[in-house]
Amino acid sequence: MEKINCRLIIEGKNSACKNMAIDRAMLFSYEEVKIPTLRFYQWELPTLSFGFFQKVPEHLIKICKKNNIALVRRPTGGKAVLHDDEITYSIVAPYYLFSKERDILQVYNSIAKIFLHAFKSMNLNVELSECKTTDESSMFCFSEPSYYEITFNGKKLIGNAQRYNRDIFLQHGSLPISRNLDLINELFGEGHKNKWTSLEECLGYRPEIMLVQEKIINAFIDIFNFKFETTSYYQIEKDKAAEYEAGMNI
Repeated sequence: MEKINCRLIIEGKNSACKNMAIDRAMLFSYEEVKIPTLRFYQWELPTLSFGFFQKVPEHLIKICKKNNIALVRRPTGGKAVLHDDEITYSIVAPYYLFSKERDILQVYNSIAKIFLHAFKSMNLNVELSECKTTDESSMFCFSEPSYYEITFNGKKLIGNAQRYNRDIFLQHGSLPISRNLDLINELFGEGHKNKWTSLEECLGYRPEIMLVQEKIINAFIDIFNFKFETTSYYQIEKDKAAEYEAGMNI
């Protein structure tokens, strides 16, 4: 199998709007940059992100202000996610690296198999969900697993969302290290505790973020023969991110 050159970006903490602006900028700069990218990043503040088309209830805005939680609009779809103690990733690439057809679910499936491989290398007995979210009334992304999402003992472990620009896609996702159940209950109500989980709960100990990222990177190499080079952003991406940043705010 021919190696696929890919850019690797590992960042520290950014503001919520900057994180989402960078992901969007990578998507809409791909035609000029022309290199697939795997990015890991973190958050300056606990952040509640909403899907591109999702309505933002006033009561959630009030709860976020009270708890010093940032609010941001994602460039992707899906439901609300609380980003706090987690590993966040994004991938920008042509769909055909992961699927013969421009099929959202097949791209999800291919990327899910990468994470499945990474988690199994950590001795986690994870599974791939083949069902669709049934709790349509919930605003919370982790309320139910959707197609091709990772579960552990039936509980959702990672949440993902996509956005396309012609043949290029952005997929980003949230992998909780631990859970703040009190805050989740305040935001979305009780009843979610047994529907999702975290790496700390699955493993029985708190993993090192860098080691988990390394497992994910190695899974990309093992399954799709990616060849990573650690580099930074191109100027066009920086310019677009600066342009987009204010528009990500809620």
